[in-house]
Amino acid sequence: MKRRQYIAISITFFAFAIAGQAMAQSAAPLSSWRDGNVKKEIIEFVTVVTDRQSKSFVPPSDRLATFDMDGTLVVEKPNAAVVAFSLYYLSEQAKADPALRTPLYMAIRNNDTDYLNQHIYQVLTEAGKGLSVAAYQDQVQAFSATQIHPTLKLPFARTFYTPMIELMEYLKDHDFQVYIVTGSSRSFVRAFAGPVTGLPMGHMIGAGDELSYRNGDFIRTGTYTSFAVEGVGKPEIIEYQIGKKPIFSFGNSDGDIAMFQSTASNAAHHNLSLCLEHDDPERELVAYPSGVDPMKGLVKVSMKRDFGQLFSKAP
Repeated sequence: MKRRQYIAISITFFAFAIAGQAMAQSAAPLSSWRDGNVKKEIIEFVTVVTDRQSKSFVPPSDRLATFDMDGTLVVEKPNAAVVAFSLYYLSEQAKADPALRTPLYMAIRNNDTDYLNQHIYQVLTEAGKGLSVAAYQDQVQAFSATQIHPTLKLPFARTFYTPMIELMEYLKDHDFQVYIVTGSSRSFVRAFAGPVTGLPMGHMIGAGDELSYRNGDFIRTGTYTSFAVEGVGKPEIIEYQIGKKPIFSFGNSDGDIAMFQSTASNAAHHNLSLCLEHDDPERELVAYPSGVDPMKGLVKVSMKRDFGQLFSKAP
């Protein structure tokens, strides 16, 4: 079997494994969520905005849900997936070509984390520079299917939180338009999250890769047209690319506060925002605060208390 075929089959298997668990919700909505106030509030929200007899009914055209990716849908420690991929890609390039002797590649060879952390933009843009978008996304999917997360010991494709993927499916089943809005690059999120979430390409919004059109292909130039998809950048890019405010949003850090505020400011419709707190070091092997203070319309989600199964079961 060719490597590309193997990767495609592996990615598809992971996607169906997670989706299969989500399908169980037809009998028991959000079955991977523990019973409690948060699960109840989500279900009640979806019920009232989809009930035509409810005063809070929202037409499907306005049922917009936006999710942060890193730390909300998928593990982000010790590195966000796009950083882990970029470091891996550059390391493989350094092994394959000893002539690569730039400071960046020397830092890769010497595992100079100080240099790499100080030049993270270069790390992200150099990885896949000169590749077509299709070739870059093949590399991302190969990484996702085959490389193992350093602490969880799972393939990166299985580091998506099962309750979050299930929630996205639950919303889609109720005619929500679901989007990812992330600081990771657009080409990366489409290759990394697309197979697991099943979202259309246009529903995965990230930092803009500058592309060059060449003989029918789009080539990565190694720069970004936009990079600030966090803070106020999130509602701004939602406005630019979608043109409507969400009625539902989910994040996990102070970089999502502006998105929460924008959702809460949607006076035309009933709305809900949620913030995930990483308070489960036993299962996730790390704990860290969101840095988000309580605000009107925001519900805090405890990973320890509210998530039943954290990750999809091993194949």
